[in-house]
Amino acid sequence: MGLTENETADLMTVPSTPNPAWDIQIKKYDDYNRYFYGDVFSEVVNRGTAEEPSEPALLYPLRINLVRMMCFTHLQMFLGQWEDQVFALTPKQSKRGERLDQWAQDTIEFLETVWDESNFNSRIVDAALSMIIYGGAVFKVAFDPTLSTRIRIDHILPEYFFPRWHPMDPDKLLEATISFRMSVEDAKLAYGYEPTGNESETVMYVESWTKDRVDVSIAGEPMEKYCGANPYGFIPFVYIPRIRAPGDFYGLAVPEDILGLSNELNVRLADIGDRIQYSAHPQWVVSNYAGTTKTWEIGKDSIINLGTGLAGLAPTLTSLPPVAEPASSFRYIDFILDLSRMAAMSPPVAFGTDEGSQRSALTLSFRMWPLVQQSRLARLNWTTGIASLHKMVIEIRINRDKGRTDDKIPTSWLKARIVPKWSPILPPDRSQVVDEVMNAWNLGADPLVSPEAAVKKLALTDDSETELANVLALWKERRAQEEKVAKQNMAQQKAQAGAQASKGSQPTTKAKKE
Repeated sequence: MGLTENETADLMTVPSTPNPAWDIQIKKYDDYNRYFYGDVFSEVVNRGTAEEPSEPALLYPLRINLVRMMCFTHLQMFLGQWEDQVFALTPKQSKRGERLDQWAQDTIEFLETVWDESNFNSRIVDAALSMIIYGGAVFKVAFDPTLSTRIRIDHILPEYFFPRWHPMDPDKLLEATISFRMSVEDAKLAYGYEPTGNESETVMYVESWTKDRVDVSIAGEPMEKYCGANPYGFIPFVYIPRIRAPGDFYGLAVPEDILGLSNELNVRLADIGDRIQYSAHPQWVVSNYAGTTKTWEIGKDSIINLGTGLAGLAPTLTSLPPVAEPASSFRYIDFILDLSRMAAMSPPVAFGTDEGSQRSALTLSFRMWPLVQQSRLARLNWTTGIASLHKMVIEIRINRDKGRTDDKIPTSWLKARIVPKWSPILPPDRSQVVDEVMNAWNLGADPLVSPEAAVKKLALTDDSETELANVLALWKERRAQEEKVAKQNMAQQKAQAGAQASKGSQPTTKAKKE
């Protein structure tokens, strides 16, 4: 449960004063939550009057969750074609060469263990979905002596995160506060909170960080066990925006531009459904009937008594004429869907629509370009953010190693910049890749591609170096076998030629007699 508008005053208990931007962001987060989780579809409208009250009706009875649909489309595209892990870790290229590569390899093994103990895949998927829904992902690096690496990476919901950043550097945090509600029982189990009996069922947890100090309070009461000097000298949080607008700290969320379109789609489809229902169940009316009953309910139909008219007329029962659904209604729905996909940068082909004709894989890939570029832009920010997160992990571990005589990591690991190695966004066209490599290898008198490049391009294995070594070994073995066979053939040919020459030099029987 995140903060609500009325709960922001609780942040006055932290060292820093509330930031006006927080209120604006909280309202945005609340909107995103209502649409993504579907709470908006529980809204009702009362169409009755004081004289004739009626049951409230759902405003969006079809509950078509356009926001969730688009968010999951972006999530799947952002994560790409991964299998065992969302992404691998790799050192960023450096001029230092092999020595730094060895540091990087040692660092990668350590960081992989940290991620593994922090439930790597679920952490990354959760954070990526938060980034898409809320516009950014938040990670915290925490010391945890129960783990083998003694470091844990947490994912913090953006709606719990209240940052202050440098006015000239949106990637530099000056202060950060985590604030959210939890049950009293959870506070007792997780933090040893002793309830006073005056609390409600939930209490506010506030954790505030500056470069010099960290303070934790529950229900306004400081938790002395967790308060004190900041041992690191920096804020151990990383905020990764999806795509950041100029001059803004927070990232742009996918739902931002489609909330109104979601409303319109649900309302207009409900209107069409109402008209179809009316055509199937028209309104019946009876006139010139002197009875006191005003309405009869007959299954899904009803009859309304219009009362008596002119004296002497017999009662008549008629139905109001149905209204045919105009074709423009369905064209309008198609327009809203197309506009929604455009606003969310999600082309029709992302949903399997190829406009009814046979298209090549290359053509379909080009049609995915808006969504692909959105994912690439988000990956740029994630690459930078994850590299900063890894540096924090190493710095905190080095800080916590002070005073230890064993199981320490070297400070040289700080020189290695470890970044994500992302999976391909779209599945490659394997036949096209093979054709490119074969053409480059066989097109000219000499190959136009090196064996190393060919192996990497084919990407039949993650370990291209080992694969190349195996390929070269097979080539060497094949050439040795070919040379052996060639030598054997040559020796056989020489033997045959010698035998023929010897046979030709011997005299025939007739010649011998003469």
